[in-house]
Amino acid sequence: MVSLFVVWFLACGGASAGIRVLSKSAYIVIVLAVLYTAILFTLACFIGNVRDSMGLFFSPRYKLLLSVESWIVAAGHALSALNYKEQDRL
Repeated sequence: MVSLFVVWFLACGGASAGIRVLSKSAYIVIVLAVLYTAILFTLACFIGNVRDSMGLFFSPRYKLLLSVESWIVAAGHALSALNYKEQDRL
């Protein structure tokens, strides 16, 4: 949450100061975003069972593409996402 605040603070401060400052602050914002992503990824690899989860994410199981159940679930998710209305949220 702190990283998001820092990035938004730099972006908004640069935008209010003008284009020249915005172009200079863009370098800082990009570097901070990459740095925070690297820190988050590193922490995620060393916490509990996350390493196994990342392994499952990066090694796809192509046999599941032949499974009818997975296609039905995917179609259900797609249709429910397309059928979203503002009234459904209430």
